[in-house]
Amino acid sequence: MITQETIDEIFAVARVEEVIGEFVRLKKSGRNFKALSPFSDEKTPSFVVSPAKQIWKDFSSGKGGNAVTFLMAHEHYSYPEALRYLAEKYGVEIRAERQTPERAQRTSERESLYIITDFAKGYFQKVLTENPKGKAIGLGYCKERGFSRATIEEFELGYCSDEWDAFTVAALAGGYRLEFLAQTGLTIIRENGAHLDRFRGRLLFPIHSFSGRTLGFGGRILKSDEKLAKYINSPQSAIYHKSEILYGIFQSKREIIKQDNCYLVEGYTDVISLHQNGVKNAVASLGTSLTVAQIRLIRRLTQNVTILFDGDTAGIKAALRSLDLVLEQGMNARVLLFPEGQDPDAFARSCSTDALRDFLQRESEDFIQFKARLNAAEAQGDPLRKAEAIGDVVRSIAKIDDLIKREMYIRETASIFQISEQVLFSQLHRSLQKNRREAEKQQKRKTFEVVRPETLEMPSQEGTLERALLRAMLLYGAEEIAIKVPGETASYETTVAEEAIQLLVEDAMTLQHPVLRKIFEEIRQHWESQNELLSGAHFTAHPDPEVAAMASSLLVEEHPLHDWDRMGVRVAQPGTRLSRALLDTIFRYKRRFLEKQLKALAQGLKTQEEPQKTAAIREIMNIKRLMATLDQFLTRVV
Repeated sequence: MITQETIDEIFAVARVEEVIGEFVRLKKSGRNFKALSPFSDEKTPSFVVSPAKQIWKDFSSGKGGNAVTFLMAHEHYSYPEALRYLAEKYGVEIRAERQTPERAQRTSERESLYIITDFAKGYFQKVLTENPKGKAIGLGYCKERGFSRATIEEFELGYCSDEWDAFTVAALAGGYRLEFLAQTGLTIIRENGAHLDRFRGRLLFPIHSFSGRTLGFGGRILKSDEKLAKYINSPQSAIYHKSEILYGIFQSKREIIKQDNCYLVEGYTDVISLHQNGVKNAVASLGTSLTVAQIRLIRRLTQNVTILFDGDTAGIKAALRSLDLVLEQGMNARVLLFPEGQDPDAFARSCSTDALRDFLQRESEDFIQFKARLNAAEAQGDPLRKAEAIGDVVRSIAKIDDLIKREMYIRETASIFQISEQVLFSQLHRSLQKNRREAEKQQKRKTFEVVRPETLEMPSQEGTLERALLRAMLLYGAEEIAIKVPGETASYETTVAEEAIQLLVEDAMTLQHPVLRKIFEEIRQHWESQNELLSGAHFTAHPDPEVAAMASSLLVEEHPLHDWDRMGVRVAQPGTRLSRALLDTIFRYKRRFLEKQLKALAQGLKTQEEPQKTAAIREIMNIKRLMATLDQFLTRVV
């Protein structure tokens, strides 16, 4: 278990904007940074990072927290894994306490799979560079393809020897469990109980997550055997989802942000050859049709995608269909076609870095223009095919939200097909209407969609008061204030947090929202036992993700009281007349508490007998008198 001193050191040096900036393209917005949410599909940025407070908040999903909670939410790290990632990034030495057998037993299955794939990566690397057969076959192939030692190390290439179960035997000898080896797909277990290595005789391409974790492998066969597939990938597992990752994204992400463009290719060697020749903003779709999840990965880093094709016409037509998804995500798509017989890998190895970059920039073409030209050429001389080709292009244009872009594309398409713009605009209108109907049908099929987690949604007046109270405690808890209670002339000195605790505890009042209640109770207990107040930073760094998210949500709200007038609540802003603002909030919250009690007592009068009814009436009168006193202080009209 990592020591508290190490955790404190990690939080002291980690910069939330630097950590998140490796996964999301951040743009400066005043004192903060903004971005499109990496947790939901949106076109208007609602993801906010505050360097001053070292927190982030995603208003579209309700998530929030610090650098650690971001890694937990985005990369599915456990709390210790996130800390270790940050320790490695910032050069903090991990000091650990002895882990109990019980804690070790609770290590999750997911973490076990990550550990095994990491072991496998290291094992395959050693076979490639140290084993005689690995050096002769695997390393020999790499040299043949022109991969330098630096490239091999950057992409962590490896080799699995052509033996039945050499890797599995080594893994079992190292204490790794067969069931986890099977779950990752590294080992295949036969019906008779025998096991064999999935990737035997293959060059291994580790597939990394955004943060560099090994999720799975791609393997290329290095011997001539028509019965065996040239490439195979790890099967789906708890940590590897082929349709949700891009090969090379870990190695390319910084350059994609820098160049504000992403080159998308098909295969592993395409990515590696482009990188080695200086084009380091290239990724591959792992041989699948482009998915929405993969497009969103790119969109976090750039709005611009350039897809590189070889001369295979069938492959181009299939890929063009998936490009409509790029347009639907509000991105800009370009296309580049290599000369016949060439692919990105071969072309990158055949020319200099300058020549390669010049070719990619000069020959890339806007997707809609490329599609229109390609369709027009194929439909030449055939009116029916030409009509279908035009409809196909217009349907792609209808995927674009930007009105100006749509009009420009319509005009360009009219010129290419020699048809009137009016006809194309009419066709575009029909396509847009069809898209709207489809969207409405999909929306109707969704019976209920949660925008924010239930624990973060508090639309009521009571919820607003609870949020305001906790925000005041987190922001101004240690500030001294002078309190003058209604009906008294003298005042007394206290702190914001102490007064809030005292006034709520003396009436045995409990916050209704479970996460806010947890934060309040932790503040109260620490104050009563240690005589010191916990800060907002303590809760944004909290190991409980819900607590960290709620604290971040409270602290990132610049004007939390802006809707109180609409809700019938009038309170001074915290930081200006702070003591009055605090008492306003607490007394209004007490009044809401009393209103609930009053309603419950009045309801009970209908069924009660004497003398319980007399006692209830007396209690009702006491509550009304107390509410009148509160109303007097709050200048409420009753």
